[in-house]
Amino acid sequence: MISVTIDSCTKTYVMAETTAPSEYDGFGTFTIHAIGPKRWVLIEEEHLSWQTQRYASGLHGHTICDGQHLLKAAVARLWARLTRLK
Repeated sequence: MISVTIDSCTKTYVMAETTAPSEYDGFGTFTIHAIGPKRWVLIEEEHLSWQTQRYASGLHGHTICDGQHLLKAAVARLWARLTRLK
């Protein structure tokens, strides 16, 4: 899990691997890395159940990852999203 805190607001993300296309992503879910049909996504913890059910509705599986192998990519993507808000 990856937690991000800004002021008093903290969001926790779970990293997952999926073959679902990005059109299946919603509620704070975004791709941090992709190779062929596989994508590694960050999903806001509070929306994890909804998101994984969404993947399943399209017959796409998912695997929860510990996130360590893509931690640098995840941090870089979070910073990119934050700094794009200028």
